[in-house]
Amino acid sequence: MNIWAKEGHRVLVSSDSSENGLEWDRDNIKTCLESGEIYEVEYTNVGSSSTDVKLKGISGLFNSVNFEDAEIQNPEEDKNHYQYGYYNE
Repeated sequence: MNIWAKEGHRVLVSSDSSENGLEWDRDNIKTCLESGEIYEVEYTNVGSSSTDVKLKGISGLFNSVNFEDAEIQNPEEDKNHYQYGYYNE
């Protein structure tokens, strides 16, 4: 998924993406979310080795590696993410 996703960006949990990450990440996805479902991003917190994803209406944080984009965000909009400049300048 696009780690610079804006609020409202739609992401999908697929059978492939749900197998990514560490064991805790995989268990978290399988316990809290449904494969094949589309969710809306509330925010992302980009880290140097992983990115946390907060979904609208869902408790907890998830690893970005467990999602695929359900839509394409305009790359120009990536620059509006509050952390974009830190990693790209």
